[in-house]
Amino acid sequence: MNKVKQVLDSTSQNKLEQLRKERGAFMAHTRKSRDLSQAEMAEEIDVSTRQYRDQERGRRCCSEKSILLFLCTLDDEEVSRLLNAVRGIFFYAKEDEDK
Repeated sequence: MNKVKQVLDSTSQNKLEQLRKERGAFMAHTRKSRDLSQAEMAEEIDVSTRQYRDQERGRRCCSEKSILLFLCTLDDEEVSRLLNAVRGIFFYAKEDEDK
């Protein structure tokens, strides 16, 4: 593997890891603001409590189904905040690196 590809792969992996952590923190904040237990939120997005707990801790990726069901639990402002966080990780960070 050439060095450029290694750097790109490493950067992408770091961003995905950061995204998992941000998403997990957002999920935890959303759940707590609604005064739900992890088991109750897991039921809302149709995953086991253990899977939800791992997602909230950033240890596991969400399936498309889980992501869509989670997004359906959010209001417009919360969706906007989540998308802005994702943009910050993938797009704004690149602009800062380019400066």
